[in-house]
Amino acid sequence: MISVVSWASQNHKVSNIALHCSRLTNKCLIFYVKRLSCPTTKNNKHAITMPHIILEYSSPTLSPHADRILRAAYDAVVATDIFQYESIKARHIAYDAFILAEHSKSFAHITVKILDGRTQEQRAHVADAVFAAILATGIAIDKLSIELHEMDSTTYRK
Repeated sequence: MISVVSWASQNHKVSNIALHCSRLTNKCLIFYVKRLSCPTTKNNKHAITMPHIILEYSSPTLSPHADRILRAAYDAVVATDIFQYESIKARHIAYDAFILAEHSKSFAHITVKILDGRTQEQRAHVADAVFAAILATGIAIDKLSIELHEMDSTTYRK
């Protein structure tokens, strides 16, 4: 099985308009992503590098959909045009043991780790784009959350 990260790097660059098609419902959703300016690489060596996208999810119910959820998050981050798609890394982690409210059967939590230097508007835009893209998949997720974590570029090593 080819991994999502290597598969993603072989795909074409996504434009500012993302088209998401759900294979389960055969319906397509078009959402427009507002282009935001990003600090130039002259002023900030980390301006267009990173981010890490980490999907944590409930294994029994969401395992069949994990690759689609991760792909939707990846495509949404690419479509923001804040980062170079070649620098985006995505992965998922399944949890077999977890506790949720009585009527909840599934959860998905996305953490997007980026280096500092983005504006509040850019950070909120990334979080909103990822959230909307995952909802657009139509996958039933009882508890969905997104967290954008800004990393300190003075202590990050690669």
